[in-house]
Amino acid sequence: LYIGLAGMLAGLVQGGNQYALPLILSKESSLVSAAMGRIVIACCGVPMAPAAQCTASRFSRQEALVALGLSSIVVAISAAVLGSYPSPQPAAIEVLFFMGMSVDPYRAFLGGLLFGEIGADVYPTTTAGFGASIIAVSMGVATIVAPLLFEGLKLLTGRWTTFYYVILALLAMFVLATATLKPTVEPYKQEHEFEGVRSDAKQRQVLSQSGPGYGAV
Repeated sequence: LYIGLAGMLAGLVQGGNQYALPLILSKESSLVSAAMGRIVIACCGVPMAPAAQCTASRFSRQEALVALGLSSIVVAISAAVLGSYPSPQPAAIEVLFFMGMSVDPYRAFLGGLLFGEIGADVYPTTTAGFGASIIAVSMGVATIVAPLLFEGLKLLTGRWTTFYYVILALLAMFVLATATLKPTVEPYKQEHEFEGVRSDAKQRQVLSQSGPGYGAV
C-alpha cells in the first residue's frame, strides 16, 4: 500500500509539472523566453542524473525516498510561489524560480531509479513482478489524473496554484511518514526462501554418511 501510494504521488508530481510548466513559462519574462526557459531547465538535467544516481547508491532507500520528497517539495514551492508571481517578474524572482525548477530533473531521475529498484527487489522473487506492476500502474494512473485534478482545482478555486498546494500537503505527509514510520523498502532477503531446500539437502547428506541401509524403508 505504501509503495503504491508513493508511486501515485510521484506520478501526480510528474504529470502536474509536465502539464503546468508550459503555462508558467508562457508568462511575460524579463530574462528569457518560454522556449529558452525550457532549454535552461533541460540543461540542468545533465548534472542531475549522476547526482540522483549517487543518492540512490550511497544512501538507504528510506533516506533516498526522503530526498525524493524534499526535492519534490522544492519544485512545488518554486512553481506555486515563484511561478505565480505577477508578470513582468523581477529578475531575482525568475532566477530563484529557475534554480528551484532545476531540481525537477533530479526528482525525475531519482524517482525512476528508486521505484525501478523497489519494484524489482523489495518483494519476494515469486511476487516481484506483481510489485513492479503496482508501481507502474499507480504512476501511470496518477500521470493521467494529474491534468484533470489540476483543471478541477483551478475551476473550483479560480487559482491554478491550488494543485501545487495540495501536492505540497501530500508531500509533507509522505516525508514525515517515511522518516518516522520507517516502512520496509530495503531489498528483500531471499535466504529464507531456500531454507527448506537446504534442510532437505543436509538431511540427505546425513543419511548418506550414516552408512548403507540407514533410513531405508
